[in-house]
Amino acid sequence: MRRRPPYLARTPMSEPLCFVLIAPAQESPATRAIDVERIHTEMLTPAVRAAGLQPVFEHAVLGAADTPTFERLVLCEYALVDVTCADANLFYTLGTREAFRRGSTVLTCANDRTHSFDAATPGAISYAVDRDGAPLDLAASIARVAARLLETRNRPAQTPLFQLLEDFTGIAHDKADVFIDRARIDQSRRDEIVRRTRLPAEVALSELRSYEAQLGPLEAVDPAVVVAQLLAYREIEAYDDMIRLADAMPPALGASVLVREQYALALNRAGRDDEAEAVLQELLATRGPSSETYALLGRVYKDRYDAALQSGDRERADVWLAQAGDTYLKGFEADPRDTYPGVNALTLIASRDLNDARIAEVTPVVRYAARRRIAEGKAGYWGHATLIELAVIAGDESGARAALAQALEFKPRRWMRQATLKNLRLLRHVGFGAEWLQGLEQQLAP
Repeated sequence: MRRRPPYLARTPMSEPLCFVLIAPAQESPATRAIDVERIHTEMLTPAVRAAGLQPVFEHAVLGAADTPTFERLVLCEYALVDVTCADANLFYTLGTREAFRRGSTVLTCANDRTHSFDAATPGAISYAVDRDGAPLDLAASIARVAARLLETRNRPAQTPLFQLLEDFTGIAHDKADVFIDRARIDQSRRDEIVRRTRLPAEVALSELRSYEAQLGPLEAVDPAVVVAQLLAYREIEAYDDMIRLADAMPPALGASVLVREQYALALNRAGRDDEAEAVLQELLATRGPSSETYALLGRVYKDRYDAALQSGDRERADVWLAQAGDTYLKGFEADPRDTYPGVNALTLIASRDLNDARIAEVTPVVRYAARRRIAEGKAGYWGHATLIELAVIAGDESGARAALAQALEFKPRRWMRQATLKNLRLLRHVGFGAEWLQGLEQQLAP
């Protein structure tokens, strides 16, 4: 079983991550008497914890080619870097981080150490060391570093480099679907991952697991490849493998929004809906409203509605139906461009009460958003699937058939078809579409 180094042990997701980097002492008269282990354990890590952050420790000198470590540095919300023994590689990396995570890095340096980079480290917090290179005046040094870290928490930075994971500027529901195409992944690896998802399910699962085993320790793998592997498991509906892989990821990657959302999706599909709900509620509490997070939470409640209905508890089913509709609607309100939570909200609200005033208010907005996305060539399958459901709610058989034909041209994956099929069956069971809708379901069935 693959073991994670202790400094990368999973930490509570409620506390932001701080990448702690201290370069090993160089063999030179100016730097060799630096006890980096004691500086790390006695000063830097306690300061990070005092600031309410979780430390992710990397004891290495970073170089431009060290992609996995470099990307973990950028993924963490904050960084604490000791530059006492730094060289050009470390300062290059710090400069790159500053470009993407401006104002989120705190520097420290032993006050009796000099090197040619002093001019590049204005504002570094100095500390005293004894003759053996161990830190002195610990309480005062820890307090100064913790205070500086707390200041950075009041001005968090955003990074375009990881928008696919953290702050996707497009439609939130699209970010997982476009990840493999837009992420910086070597073409051969990209092709290998995509090829495996097109194989028969059992063969695909076996090959994906084999490919994952070949990657080696995840801490040393390009984060984009790890996430692509996660999404490949999703494509073949291997939800237990998604959960296992997400649990094994380095903390900085595992805590990213995209991974946490997909982790919750997998938990729910695996029947662990309470855990899925907790992950999504935590994301909303810590990251704020998101159309995709609300949509995934709406699906949790929608599945509970189905379970209550199947058990014959109609009163409880109605409660979950109402909560699912309300939750999807919050998702659409978070981003009215995102038609996925919008159309799900309308489907559930209409299934419960066709006279609900929100239907007339929201339907034109969802339809306009879907048509704009289609006109811009950005809709894909989901844009046309949205128009199918809107047409069914409106009783427009010809419109539904036309939208279905266009949706099928995108050759949607099995799980995508099932998502739409589930909604159409729900609408038919409450009286929409009758026989003609059943014909559409047959065409859509995987």
